[in-house]
Amino acid sequence: MEVQEDGDHFITSQLGGLASTQMALRAAIELKVFSIIADAGPDAHLSAAEIISKIPTKDPSSAAWTLERVLRVLGANSILSIISRKPLGNNGEHGRHEWTYGLTKKSRCLVSSCTTDELATFTTSIILFTTEREVLESQYMIKDAVLDPGSSPFYKANGVNFYDYMGEKPRLRQVFDEFMEVSSKLPFEDVFKLYGGFKDLKELMDVGGGIGTILAKITSTYPHVRGLNFDLPHVIDAAPKLPGVKHVAGDMFKSIPNAQTILLKVFFLRNATKKPYTTRSHLINM
Repeated sequence: MEVQEDGDHFITSQLGGLASTQMALRAAIELKVFSIIADAGPDAHLSAAEIISKIPTKDPSSAAWTLERVLRVLGANSILSIISRKPLGNNGEHGRHEWTYGLTKKSRCLVSSCTTDELATFTTSIILFTTEREVLESQYMIKDAVLDPGSSPFYKANGVNFYDYMGEKPRLRQVFDEFMEVSSKLPFEDVFKLYGGFKDLKELMDVGGGIGTILAKITSTYPHVRGLNFDLPHVIDAAPKLPGVKHVAGDMFKSIPNAQTILLKVFFLRNATKKPYTTRSHLINM
């Protein structure tokens, strides 16, 4: 018989609160809680009431009580640090103790002033995207996708594949495009530092290139390279004009245009091959 160890109840509570932690994190991002704390100065700790004073709300007292519960969830998961203090009253005497909250290594990743703009944007966008209502609802179908394979949890929940669904949902598409733009840009910063083969190319097509962020970086560094940015029609519709880049709409699972060299990120193949996720990319000379 296994003996229960001290702390097991805490682990159980953490497991039971995974979903609420994710939603508390989303609420804090949307309310700009982390930025408010960061703006108060290095190592600042603010009470819920002090944070609420920076947020427009109809009932600050009730809002502070609700926010306090959100902050405690984040504190219990080391996303915020918690310090108890007794503030001075108007008569110079200490009042009742209150909890104050500060940033930790985890939450600093969400504030551009504490890290890079790219990392803060990436961290924020992935949290916001994974907590979108449609994405959460599809997770209820994970069990069904195991018992009845053949379609993804998202398809089972919405009756259409994810990319087609986004074509009809501009808000979800915007969140996803922001996430994909930054998630593609970050790892390629290392590629640009280590790989010099782009200088030998004349033409490069980025398959699933989003709004053309990576190609714009390549063509600005190597102006002689002709860039072709290939993605779904609703993605291309939102793509800006970029020097040296031509946007082409289509579906990579049906056909792709001819090009001298294509940049293929294995990330996009996992939906078709059902293989584990990988961040590798390949250059293929045609």
